Amino acid sequence: YRAQFLCLLSRLMAAEAERAHGRIREAWQAVARSFPELALWLDFRQRINERLWEGGAAGRPRSRSRSAARGGGRSKWGVREVAGAGGQFSRWAMRWRTAIIAVLP
Repeated sequence: YRAQFLCLLSRLMAAEAERAHGRIREAWQAVARSFPELALWLDFRQRINERLWEGGAAGRPRSRSRSAARGGGRSKWGVREVAGAGGQFSRWAMRWRTAIIAVLP
């Protein structure tokens, strides 16, 4: 359950940073200091994100309209299809996506 908790903390801190234009409140900084493995989790997510898109992070779609953010044109899992994503998934990502689809219903 700790990994799920770290993921939740990461998402909350990212939402806080987005809300406050990149700054987080001091209370969140104290939480981050209490969980040093949170930095490892963020690094892990960043590395996966770099492998996900062709061309690394540079190939990642940067902006979304509000309608797209609310689910317009998105798949059930919140990931747009390759053609509509504004970027191309890497071969590595496509292999993993195929394997996960085969395992999960």
